[in-house]
Amino acid sequence: MLDLVKHLYRTVRSLHEQFLLSEKALQHTLNTCRNKAELADTVLAMRETLEVCKDIEKRCNEIRRTCTSIYAMLASIDGELTTRTEYCTATLEFSQVLPVPSRHDKQAYNRLLEWLGVPKQLWENQEEPAVTVFWPGLVEYVTAWQSAGKPLPEFVDISRITSIENLRCVKRKNVLE
Repeated sequence: MLDLVKHLYRTVRSLHEQFLLSEKALQHTLNTCRNKAELADTVLAMRETLEVCKDIEKRCNEIRRTCTSIYAMLASIDGELTTRTEYCTATLEFSQVLPVPSRHDKQAYNRLLEWLGVPKQLWENQEEPAVTVFWPGLVEYVTAWQSAGKPLPEFVDISRITSIENLRCVKRKNVLE
């Protein structure tokens, strides 16, 4: 594993441990706090802390996507979808992605809900349906559907189906071991 990756992991792990210690003390302090200004400032600080955490998550996901894309390119060259390392066993997987109709195109969206078997009373004749499509769940469902050899519905434009790759990593040992 790259030393830079281990260093980044160690840094985030250390910050997490420090946060947990401070958070415990803060929870104790907040239980007795009766100052609205301090409470409001804490809410603001936690909101901004969450933004930092979301940014870190976004950047980690970008790195994962980059690694997965490069891995997929290398796998297409050598034909090996699985790699076993000291730390993990990684397997490249592909999923089919249907172009999901927009909720604003009511006719197409209703056909999708019908195909999924969603009861009509949950979406028919409603401005905002009680049920909406969760995209990652739809990807998983369609992949399983196609793997079972079942045909796609007639309203799906086959030329717009794409695939996404995922590098599934099963941990063999911890990063810092």
